[in-house]
Amino acid sequence: MKTIIGILVIIGVFFGAYQYQESRYAKCGELKAIEQRLDYKILTDQSQSIQQRIWTIEDRYKGKEMPDSVKEEYRKLLEDKKRAEQKILILEKTN
Repeated sequence: MKTIIGILVIIGVFFGAYQYQESRYAKCGELKAIEQRLDYKILTDQSQSIQQRIWTIEDRYKGKEMPDSVKEEYRKLLEDKKRAEQKILILEKTN
């Protein structure tokens, strides 16, 4: 009888440790999904910020000649926006 109780206690301890590990740590698939959602959120926020800056420049120089430094920044912003949108499309395809 003592042997059976001892075996049951050992099995119970192992089962409890297994359940603790399962509930305590994230699974790889769950972690990957959270990482992709975070990357998507960061990229969309960056894209919106870039678009706001583009609109600000366009509104400020509407009908006027832009200085060279502003033209350079404007072109860089357009490229950054294009790259961010491409990355967003890639993330959308993987989901």
